[in-house]
Amino acid sequence: GGVVEKKDLHYFAEFCGGRVTLHPDDIAKLKDLSRSNMAGCVVLLGFRPMESLDVTFPLNKNSIAFANDSIVAGSNKAFYNLKDAMERKNVYAIAELHTRAKSVSRMVA
Repeated sequence: GGVVEKKDLHYFAEFCGGRVTLHPDDIAKLKDLSRSNMAGCVVLLGFRPMESLDVTFPLNKNSIAFANDSIVAGSNKAFYNLKDAMERKNVYAIAELHTRAKSVSRMVA
């Protein structure tokens, strides 16, 4: 036994059914690229049918996004219309949540 030096650590990610080696510098670069200057916003990426939503998927953190007309005029109406249209079409939204500037965004449904 002995101490494992940081330079000897290897990081892997699952990709296309295999493992890809990631250097710590690569991980830092990916995190840096995923950060945004946008603060407190949701970037809508698309929609999926409700039947494809896996309600048994384990969640580690719950977040609720809501509109705030005092910060963004018209956001309450836009949010309501989006929610109404999604209910009519039986779909849910896939989005990227930015909670603050320079934070790593999170994928949300």
